[in-house]
Amino acid sequence: MGCESRPVIRGLSMRQTGSREPIPDRGEVAFGLDEIFYSRTDQRGVIRAGNSVFRRVSGHDWKDLIGAPHKIIRHPDMPRAVFWLLWQTIQGGQPIAAYVKNRARDGRHYWVFAVVLPIEGGFLSVRIKPSTPLFATMRAEYKTLRAREHDENLSPEASAALLLARLGELGFSGYADFMSRALSQELAARDAASGRARCERLAEIEAVSDSLGAAAREQRDLIRTFGALKSVPTNIRILANRLEPAGGPITAISENYKTASGEIVTRLNSFAGQQDNLCDRMGRVVGDAVFLMGCAEVQSELVRQFRAEAGTPGPGDSAAEMATLTALEAACNTRARTGLAEAMRVARTLSQASNDLRRMVAGLDSIRVMGRVECGRLTTGGESLSSMIEDLAIYHGTIKDRLEAIIRLSERIHFGAERYASRAA
Repeated sequence: MGCESRPVIRGLSMRQTGSREPIPDRGEVAFGLDEIFYSRTDQRGVIRAGNSVFRRVSGHDWKDLIGAPHKIIRHPDMPRAVFWLLWQTIQGGQPIAAYVKNRARDGRHYWVFAVVLPIEGGFLSVRIKPSTPLFATMRAEYKTLRAREHDENLSPEASAALLLARLGELGFSGYADFMSRALSQELAARDAASGRARCERLAEIEAVSDSLGAAAREQRDLIRTFGALKSVPTNIRILANRLEPAGGPITAISENYKTASGEIVTRLNSFAGQQDNLCDRMGRVVGDAVFLMGCAEVQSELVRQFRAEAGTPGPGDSAAEMATLTALEAACNTRARTGLAEAMRVARTLSQASNDLRRMVAGLDSIRVMGRVECGRLTTGGESLSSMIEDLAIYHGTIKDRLEAIIRLSERIHFGAERYASRAA
């Protein structure tokens, strides 16, 4: 976990406490892509247990690890922003994941993708070896951010704001979206690199995550298309006023169109426009569910590996440690299923809302057709007006295509979540 814990640090050098003094790079500690390791801490971040891989990779003896703050493995290259986000999240009772660079006892480093889970009396950090292109991206981002922290004397909170803004520029809706997609990609990469058949449940995670990303893109495109449409009815009304007497049929049709499209705008805002809209809510709920599904997979693998080891939790009770890990495995699976159920509910709601909007757009189409008929009766100037009205057909078609895509993706998300829940059961 490498968390920036709060307790007083006993017996550590300035280098171990995260001084800005540069440390020569002495190389990287090797460990297998298929290995998984963990450490358990109390609420202050003091290490209480771990497995043999953790002890071996960190290079510390158990007598140095047990009772030491987790900061003992912190690497000074890590941005303080990451630890600030970790502590804010886990102290709020929520799990979180992050790429973390740790420092071994001999000065070498090792990168992990850490999933940190609040447990009774403390926290559990489960780590896997990262290997994806996203990992390479984040290493570069961390280096830039750490330099800014140093040069600008940034507070951890200010640095975290910069990190979140940068994730937005990279295409993530927030940190939850980032860690959900990162975990899904890292689990997929581990399977691919090991040559193992892709776990069907992990494939479901990836499919749901991909569908969610596609739905978010369709949502953004839908908002842009409807924004471009709004000026067309006004232009039609202005031109109609020049071509027919006041209150003529085309003017009336344009007013009807304005009223009907206004109702759609109101519905669209709650659907995909205003803050905490339905699309955003689905993104948040499904993203949380995908992350919890990944957490459950990681925890299940940890239990399997721990069961195959012997005498690994340090001086503690191995049986008691196994009981703690299996209880957490069950809790992770329960939370994942709860998250999936909520994701399926929101996906159904989004699909129904998309269908409602599609029917409303069909109503706009009928008004547009009436406008085209009336336009044909004009003796002069009808061509320009007809061209404007036909522009509406293009916008309507694009909007309906976007809504159809969102409906399909919502159904795919629902189906994928349902399949994962069925396999997990």
